[in-house]
Parts: sequence; C-alpha cells; structure tokens
Amino acid sequence: MPAPSIRKSVVAAFRFSSENLIEILKRIVLPVICGGVVLYLLATAYIAELDRFLIGHDQRSASLVLALAGGGFLLLLFFHAVVITAVISLALGKPRTDGWQFFHVALSEWRVYAGLLRLIVICGILVVGAQGVRILLLRFGYDPIFTYLSQSTAFLSLIWILIRVGFFVGPVGVDRSSGQIVGRSWEISAGLFWRLLAISVLGLFPGLLFYLLGEYILRTTGMVQIVGTVDSLVALAGALHQMLLSLVVLSSATYVVFTIPLSAAAAFAYRDLTSR
Repeated sequence: MPAPSIRKSVVAAFRFSSENLIEILKRIVLPVICGGVVLYLLATAYIAELDRFLIGHDQRSASLVLALAGGGFLLLLFFHAVVITAVISLALGKPRTDGWQFFHVALSEWRVYAGLLRLIVICGILVVGAQGVRILLLRFGYDPIFTYLSQSTAFLSLIWILIRVGFFVGPVGVDRSSGQIVGRSWEISAGLFWRLLAISVLGLFPGLLFYLLGEYILRTTGMVQIVGTVDSLVALAGALHQMLLSLVVLSSATYVVFTIPLSAAAAFAYRDLTSR
C-alpha cells in the first residue's frame, strides 16, 4: 500500500477540525466533562489518602489509592475511546444516526476500547520487563551506564509500539465491525513508523502550545501559584489541592486540543492507505 502523505494528512486534519468544530464538540464535550470529573475525584482521593498516610502512617491508604487509580484509569480510557471514535467517525464519513449523539456508545466504541486495552497491556508488559532488567543489572553490579541504556531502549521501544499499534487503533475499530484491531493496526503501519511519528508530532503541536499558554495564564493570574512556604509533604499536598480544579480544567481543555486533530489525522492517513 502506498504511504500516506504527511502534509496531506495533517492539512486535512486541521481543515476538518476547524470546519467541523461545532459538530465535533457536540459529540465529545459530555465524555470530556465526565473524564474531567473522574480525574478530579481521583486526584482529590489521592491527595486525601496521601494526607492520611503522612499524618497517621496508615498503610491501607496505599492499597486504596492503587485500587482507585486502577478503576479510574479504565474509566478514563473508556471516555477516551468514546471521544476518538466520535471524531474518527465524522472524519471517515461514518457519523452515527442511531442513539444519543452527545454520548454515543455502540459497537465501534467498545471495539476501540478493547483495542486500547490490548495496547495498554502490551505497553505494561514492556515497562515491567524493562524494570525487571534494570533491577537485575543493579543486582549483579553492572555499570550504571547499562541501566541507562536499558531504560532508554525500553522508552524508545515504547514509542515505537505506540506508533506502530496505537496510531490506527481508532480508525480500524471504526471502519471494521469485526476482526482483529491490534493485528490489523500492526499490519497496515508496517514501514510507516517515521511518517506516522511525523504526523503525530505535527498533530500534537497545537495542543502543546495551548497547554503552555494556558499554564502561563494560570501562573500569571495566580491560580496555580503556591502561596507561602512549603516545608513538608503535608503542606505540599494542601497546596496541590487548592490548585487542583484549575489544573484539571486546563488538562481537559488541552486534551481536546490534542485529541481532535490527531484523531482526524489518523483517520485521513488510514483512508489514504485503504482506499488505494
């Protein structure tokens, strides 16, 4: 299959995002808000349990935080699947006409969610394996340079897998009602790593600028500024709790700016690959 054009995919994604922004937002605002609420509750619970652990040294707090983090992560991943499926469906010309459009959940969303879960499992195995190698190198007294090299290799491998597998999970899940998602994504992305990486970086660039601008505004207005002296972890946790709402709002807005053009670029690159 001919390689997709970097310029064509990125330009088409930004044009689509600007021309259909209202229609896109109608379909993703509610799941994004739900994700923001979950993120806020998770962060609030984490800070509360951190306070409890620091003050009372309650060992059960760590287990509770891990359980909340695991459940919350799965829920956030589901909301992410709903959002990217909505954007990709519109980009591929397959808008859903059945069900509630403001939070649409059907076969495509579940297939994309399943593909993302498999991708997370693959990445998790890689991360755990890399940490195991690091521990073994330290245990047997190897030079620290080997530890750094192993961690760098694992990090680069993680990026490679995310691009090779993750880039087309959404389009494949939307376009195909049955069959493998991860396997098909791996198949069609063969030999396209550098092109897909370039498309990803260009698609994410506006989101990065938006975040930096938003953080600058929040710091300038004092909404994320730590007031007073922070001389303990308890004080730091309290300061983070005061800034939490502003940070979650900024993160949610940045997520939207990141996700819309990147999902659209993946859809247009997939369409170019499969339509020839």
